Amino acid sequence: MSQRLANRIRAIANGSVWIDRPGTPLFWRLAKLFRCVPQTLGRLVPAHTLQLRSGGSLLADHNSVSVAPQEINGAMRQSSQTFPPIGFGIVSDALVHCRSSAILDRSGRAYYPMMPGTRLDRQMLRNGHLETNGHRYATFNVAGAMRVPKGIFLGGNGSFNWYHWLIEILPKALLLDLLPVSCRSSPLLVPPEVGSVPTFRESLEAVAPGRETIELDPARPYWVSDLAVIDTPSICFYNGRKGSWPQLDEAGQHAPLLMMLRERLRKYASLPEVGSRTRRILLARRGDRRPSNSLALEQIFKPLGFESVYLERMSLSEQIRLFDAAECVAGPSGAAWAHMLIARSGTRALSWMPEQLKDGSFFSSLAALSGVDLRYVLYPCHARSTGEVSGGAPHEPPADLIAAAANEYFGVRP
Repeated sequence: MSQRLANRIRAIANGSVWIDRPGTPLFWRLAKLFRCVPQTLGRLVPAHTLQLRSGGSLLADHNSVSVAPQEINGAMRQSSQTFPPIGFGIVSDALVHCRSSAILDRSGRAYYPMMPGTRLDRQMLRNGHLETNGHRYATFNVAGAMRVPKGIFLGGNGSFNWYHWLIEILPKALLLDLLPVSCRSSPLLVPPEVGSVPTFRESLEAVAPGRETIELDPARPYWVSDLAVIDTPSICFYNGRKGSWPQLDEAGQHAPLLMMLRERLRKYASLPEVGSRTRRILLARRGDRRPSNSLALEQIFKPLGFESVYLERMSLSEQIRLFDAAECVAGPSGAAWAHMLIARSGTRALSWMPEQLKDGSFFSSLAALSGVDLRYVLYPCHARSTGEVSGGAPHEPPADLIAAAANEYFGVRP
């Protein structure tokens, strides 16, 4: 093999060259033939098209509204577009990984959830078995894959993260009884957190009690002989490349299915029909990888009647009851804000995040669904990508900006 070919193979394999250039599929077939690389190539196609090939529709399409983070005195901005119908598909010999939303079939199609018009080359989709990607193609590592006879896939990007699990993955379990009889009783293929993290386990039990599960090992992919796949009800911008930041039209939610989840979880926690709503809570975390000036924040919010709460110390039912009883919520942006889906209409909330995420609609869209008035402090940050933000790039939220916003929004508690 020539040095030039070897260099090109290495460049593509480590992601330093786009893999969407003309002739790429032929190149990878030749590379695979000569066993030059440990990956295989897949063509990225919208996940919802799988229901047209081998499944059916479960819920009709829906008008999705993505709401941009709104500053204290800022105007509301939003984008509206059609969210694809929620459906299911049946795939024979599918390659999956508990940490990736991509599902690769034997024909080379890689089904991936995306909103219409999204440019996937703005995102770095590397997770689990997906190694590199452009807009049309991605490479997948098949090394060490294990075989599972059948299953219903409940994994995906960030499946270890509470937000991604609760909002993007768990709602699918509400539709299990609508699947064809042939696969309805198949075991659920879940991330290992379902077995190791109490709130993950509780949430699945709340939605699909008594179901058989298989915990997938994050160290390897799996070939599933007969795989059932249900579409996600929420799509967000995931791990942007350097210089690429979220845009409103790249995100969307299927509100009816998410509201079904809201009602199921509130019922699970046995919430009273009419309960008091008096608590003001500051979302805090011990040992957070992202700096948040915890002590300074407590000094800002305590005079306003806020108490620091640590969700990781609570059961799922306790967390649900906490957000139901909250009249005001504050804290840095993070997975805990997935509970905006649970909070009551009329709750006021304040969060803060780098100004580059001004179109990151992850939590503000959830808040809008529940009727929560969520406002933001957007502050300067030198991070070059979403990965640097979530990975703990040095960025301290200015305490003076947060204090001014908190006093203006919440005022001194009577």
